[in-house]
Amino acid sequence: MSALSPTVRSALRPEPEPENVRRFVLRHLAADLPRVLWFVFGQVMFVGLTVASTRLIGDAVDLAGHDTALATFVARFGAILGVFALAVLFRWLADRAINGHTADAMAAIYQAGFEKCQGFDTSWHADAFAGSTARKVTRGAQGYDIFVSVCYFLFLPSVLLVLITAATIVGDSALASTAMLLGAVVYFTAIGWFNLTRVMPLMKEAFAQDSKITGELVDVLGNNAAVKSWAMEPNEQGRFHKVVGTWHAKILRGWNGAVNSGALSSSISSVVLILPIAIVVIEARSGLVEAGTVAMVIGAGFVLRGWLGNMGQGMREAQNAVSEMTELLTLLTRPNEAEEDAGLAEFKPGPGAIRFDRLCFRYAEANGAVFEDLSVEIEAGQTVALVGPSGSGKSTFVKLLLGLYRPDGGRILIDDQDVGLCTRASVRREIALVPQDPVLFHRTIADNIAYGAPAATREAIRDAARRARLDDMILGLPDGYETLVGERGVKLSGGERQRVAIARALVAPRPVLVFDEATSSLDTANEQAIQQALGQAMRDRTTIIVAHRLSTVRHADRILVFDRGRIVEDGSHEQLAKRPGGLYARLLDADREQRAA
Repeated sequence: MSALSPTVRSALRPEPEPENVRRFVLRHLAADLPRVLWFVFGQVMFVGLTVASTRLIGDAVDLAGHDTALATFVARFGAILGVFALAVLFRWLADRAINGHTADAMAAIYQAGFEKCQGFDTSWHADAFAGSTARKVTRGAQGYDIFVSVCYFLFLPSVLLVLITAATIVGDSALASTAMLLGAVVYFTAIGWFNLTRVMPLMKEAFAQDSKITGELVDVLGNNAAVKSWAMEPNEQGRFHKVVGTWHAKILRGWNGAVNSGALSSSISSVVLILPIAIVVIEARSGLVEAGTVAMVIGAGFVLRGWLGNMGQGMREAQNAVSEMTELLTLLTRPNEAEEDAGLAEFKPGPGAIRFDRLCFRYAEANGAVFEDLSVEIEAGQTVALVGPSGSGKSTFVKLLLGLYRPDGGRILIDDQDVGLCTRASVRREIALVPQDPVLFHRTIADNIAYGAPAATREAIRDAARRARLDDMILGLPDGYETLVGERGVKLSGGERQRVAIARALVAPRPVLVFDEATSSLDTANEQAIQQALGQAMRDRTTIIVAHRLSTVRHADRILVFDRGRIVEDGSHEQLAKRPGGLYARLLDADREQRAA
């Protein structure tokens, strides 16, 4: 059976309904429904009691026109204060509820974004800016906070105030109640239409450019050593200036659109305020309503005007938040390896026998195939070296073994298990890798050594460090094994980083070891000492060594010589070195000449 294609993998799992921002927000609200219902109820009570207080104030105004006892006034204003206090209590409880919900939802979004991006395959990470990706996750989570906050603190109370006030005064002035409702409908329709069609597209473009700025910053700052060594600061500044110029033009258009939205909001909200007030004042002059009703409508109107006056800014923030969440959803809705592998079997650990069976592979951006019908077997416990000119397929062989890329045809079997039918993560848990250019985390040296074996004891970590010729160097540091190595391990030299990566492989009890030019940054003395340590570590493990320096592979059980995606020679060092005109013999001669020079 051939390795599973992406189409077959996707068919093994149900296709989820595409998620947009609306579904995304509703899903997080539904996941915390009791608390959501509580903060909505609290807001309803707060607005309802606020309107009730204006009604009570209006009634007090009506009483002022009559011969009313002082005790009645005191009782009435005591009731008003009680209503205010109750409104504040409900608002306090509701605010605590929404704070708890938002914190929980943001934590879930951060976690989901991290897990999703961590699971994307190698080709995706090769094309993506790490800074832009990080920004999409963090700003997407913050966008949820802003969107829910605007809805809770602005949109919801504004709508509730209109509905409750209109319902309260309908018995006194049906005309004013209708005017308030119709004005609100016109307001929300006009502002919503303007922002959705005019402002939001502009802000979406601006935020996409904002992500590019972050990506450029992280890319250049992360490669600061290269910029300085080539004295390319002016070039990078010019390049960044162009990116900022594009962002400036787009963000200014978006902001000006938001200003226009604010002006439209203020104009319409003024009409929404004045029209019902004018109606009740005219009706009061005609004796149709009491002065208290006028006071109530004026009080509620100015409260509403305050909220509606902020509506333009609120809609701008909500639209920005939608744009941020939309960018996040471009990540969250893209299947990653774990989702593509759903339903596949877990790999069962074994001794580490490897077989490539008629394997075919080409890179998506390449014209020709790297491998065509490649077949080779590696016995469990065997040490096999991969040599050949640059671009001959050695590193691709390792990447396919690790599942970093999928073959286009054929199979890869480890211990007679087709890795195409197993989850890639379970296969990788059986392989310890030492890459040519090891990348360390900004954590302690001990954490970096134990990265592939988190349960490793301190003694096991020290033993691996000793075998990798690191222990003396580490103990000479002020914090010893607790020393932080800096971002990507910049506080260590290239050779020290490589030795940490070797120690990491030594401490991880995995049946397959892969060394991709693992000693290329070491001096001769350290290389010879570590080769002896590696000889002990490779005992009873299947070991694959990718090497350009042929001195490192003389003692391998087998040497596979690659040329243009084919294995052209297979044998021990002694066998291949004696083959006249063979590629390995020519590479060996070139290696000797280079060392002699």
